[in-house]
Amino acid sequence: MTIQTKNKTMVYLFMFLIAALEIYLAHGLAEKPQKRALIIPIEGTIDKALPFFVKRGIIKAEKAKSDFIILNINTLGGDVEAALLIRDAIVDSKIKTVAYINRAVSAGALIALSTDQIWMQRGGVIGAAQPFMLGASSDENELSVPKGKLISYVSGEFRSTARRKGHNEDIAQAFVDPNYGLKGLQEKGRPLTLTDDVALKEKFVAGVCENFEEFVEKIGVSPSGCQKAVLTATEKFARFISNPMYSWIFLLIGILGLVIEFKTPGFGGGGLVGGIALVLFFWGNHIAQMANWLEIILFFIGLGLLALEIFVIPGFGLAGFLGIGLIIVSIFLAMFRMPPAGFSISAWRLLPPLATLAVSLVLGTLSMALIVRFLPETRLWRNLSLQTEMSSSKGHVASVDLSFAIGRTGFAESVLRPSGIVRIDGARMDAISQGGYIQAGTKVKVLRLEGGSIVVEPYNEEA
Repeated sequence: MTIQTKNKTMVYLFMFLIAALEIYLAHGLAEKPQKRALIIPIEGTIDKALPFFVKRGIIKAEKAKSDFIILNINTLGGDVEAALLIRDAIVDSKIKTVAYINRAVSAGALIALSTDQIWMQRGGVIGAAQPFMLGASSDENELSVPKGKLISYVSGEFRSTARRKGHNEDIAQAFVDPNYGLKGLQEKGRPLTLTDDVALKEKFVAGVCENFEEFVEKIGVSPSGCQKAVLTATEKFARFISNPMYSWIFLLIGILGLVIEFKTPGFGGGGLVGGIALVLFFWGNHIAQMANWLEIILFFIGLGLLALEIFVIPGFGLAGFLGIGLIIVSIFLAMFRMPPAGFSISAWRLLPPLATLAVSLVLGTLSMALIVRFLPETRLWRNLSLQTEMSSSKGHVASVDLSFAIGRTGFAESVLRPSGIVRIDGARMDAISQGGYIQAGTKVKVLRLEGGSIVVEPYNEEA
């Protein structure tokens, strides 16, 4: 065989090997499945409705058989108990979890610790998780959670979570305990906060990236393999209404609506608006896993007793007071969460729901006082009080002809709370009570005209 022939053979063999390698690589790449990740954003305040969203996202990732669950964390903290619920859901996940941190402050640090791997964005921070709860104090005699006990409990949660996921336990405890004294990192009297460069130096994080795109590339997920969990309209509403800053608004509307309905005959706009507001309040807190069926059942029992008192039983008695009591108790329970094991019910835990309820009741009472004082003369109040068509065929008389009734007596045809219907000389008229309630059938005397209605008071013939 000549040298030229040998050279040709080597060239052909080399070309064959190159072609075979390309086919093998192409086949291997085609067979290699693309890694997929579900991104769950932890943004803003960690509130009581957020655990429901995170749990839904984890279930979705498990059903889709995703390779990763990425917790994209950018929060300054929030409700510790909500963070604990999120921690439990992440720890129990069957899929590898990864945290990508911009800011994981306070309760956000616990969520980061609950993942299998932690990455940080350039300029990110994690830590500063010392718990501050209303009423927490170092005085063991106060009606509150002692500060030392609270820090001990929360730091224990951080440490055990770090141990379970293979993170540095000392750093985790120093996040919470300002007096832990982690040498070389922690300033005495301050909870530990790690910047991205220090966290990387201490090998607390797997890496630091300039942006999220670089991060997903480093963990082997392409942008097309990422799917983001999005809050549904229901979850957004639950987060809104379970926030004490806003929940009192729905309570106020609900209380006002019920009071207006109680003070007007029949069933009108007040009861409808108030009922809808309270139903939305309970629905939102139920979605946020704050209100369970017990609170909802108590609320509707109370509402039923109140309706019975208004529409069936004359006057106002036991059923009415019991109904109001059950409504108030159910509202309080809907905002109250039992303490963790080992903790008793204390002032700092009772105060937030009590404050929200008290603010709603006080504002509702003041608003109702203003309504009773100023609205009887308005068309709005008359529409709420009576929607019945006024016609002579039904025994009514026009408001312009009511002056004849001043000084005359008649009977209350409906309960006056303070508005209702009376019959004077055979004519049915809108009326407003001068004082308290007037039961149906009570003899009344017309005092004056006010805003198109007559003002009456109970008439005692012996006086």
